[in-house]
Amino acid sequence: MEKSLHKLSEELEETRKGNEELERSLLRLSKELEETQKERDKAAQQLTRLKQHLLEKVSFSLYIFEAKSIKIEHDLKGQTMCWIL
Repeated sequence: MEKSLHKLSEELEETRKGNEELERSLLRLSKELEETQKERDKAAQQLTRLKQHLLEKVSFSLYIFEAKSIKIEHDLKGQTMCWIL
């Protein structure tokens, strides 16, 4: 019977050590998850800023293109009028 108690005590100690190891692993994984979530949020913010920057650039390019088109159209109309006179 003493052998059985000793064996149970050893198994209980092994189980306790295993639980402690699992708790440490869980804590480490929890910290890694938190860090990964922060990195994901930072990347999402950077992507949003990049999209906004590109949208502004495209809008500006379209504005310049439209302005040049209007000027060319205006210049062409002026040349046509000169030919008519």
